Amino acid sequence: MNTKEITAIATSMIAFSTFLGVLIALIYYLYQIREPTFLEVTLWAIIYIDFHLMFLYYLRGKRK
Repeated sequence: MNTKEITAIATSMIAFSTFLGVLIALIYYLYQIREPTFLEVTLWAIIYIDFHLMFLYYLRGKRK
């Protein structure tokens, strides 16, 4: 991988991260959900990480 590919992937991951974070915050705001419990935060973190892994897998497949 050259520098251009690494920069493109890093930029995509930052954009995707921001999108997921805003989406989760928007869901909590729109539904006026109380403060999340530790279990809920843990589940959101697992979902967040899974989406990142799927996105990286998609980028990897797109590069080939």
